[in-house]
Amino acid sequence: MSTKSRPTQADVAREAGVSQATVSAVLNNRLERAIPITEETRKRVLEAVQKLGYHPDARAQSLSRGRSDVIGLLIPDNLNPFFWDFARGVEDVAYENQCSIILTSTGLNAEREAHCLRLLNQRQTDGLILLPIFRAQLLDELRAARDRGRPVVLYGTDMLEGVDVVLPDNYAGGRALMAHLLALGHQRIAFIQAVATPELGTARLRAYRHALAEAGLPEDPALIYTCRPTFEDAHAATLHLLALPDPPTALFAINDYTATAALQAVYQKRAARARRHIARRL
Repeated sequence: MSTKSRPTQADVAREAGVSQATVSAVLNNRLERAIPITEETRKRVLEAVQKLGYHPDARAQSLSRGRSDVIGLLIPDNLNPFFWDFARGVEDVAYENQCSIILTSTGLNAEREAHCLRLLNQRQTDGLILLPIFRAQLLDELRAARDRGRPVVLYGTDMLEGVDVVLPDNYAGGRALMAHLLALGHQRIAFIQAVATPELGTARLRAYRHALAEAGLPEDPALIYTCRPTFEDAHAATLHLLALPDPPTALFAINDYTATAALQAVYQKRAARARRHIARRL
């Protein structure tokens, strides 16, 4: 065998003095009835693997076993900490089950989202976990994945029958948040709807409106601000709301990422006011 060539399973078998089938059984941790494997044989095979520096071909293993141990994961935005936490949770569970993930981020772009899902569909994966944003454009690709029998899990939407879904109760969460703010005595509560498409965030906006109506408070359209789900847009939205002639006393941000931008804008506004106050006193 050339010292430059990559060692094969046949090389391991020759080194260990066993058949290729035995090597395969040891490496895949299978105890096959047709191939009784003693502890001594297993040890010889593993020593040969280490000596030769043999690494199994993942593609060949996938073909032989009919599975890849790879999960495709699609997230909308790699700048949003929520989606990174989500991805880490998926990766942790995948690792516990001896799987890996292919992670792709769509950058909040409709064409890129459809393109990324198409690529994941073409890869040899055992399933897909998707957080779709531009949902209408994905239906054909989702149907293709479902019809091939590939397991699909959707987070945040039940847009397609025949696939598993995980749906957070955004309405209940919104009602709890509004109940807290109203209990503190706030009556002018702004709503920052930082979303990529109009249908996103509707449950939380509905909770906001219902809570105001039940409290007997009028809905002020000036306090509902819709913008893109970027840090910069949410920051600008907060500054706009704070500059109103009758500004809000509380903010309902659509998610944690938006809330972080809003907090920074509030702190900047306070700091600017403090500097002006100090300048006047000097």
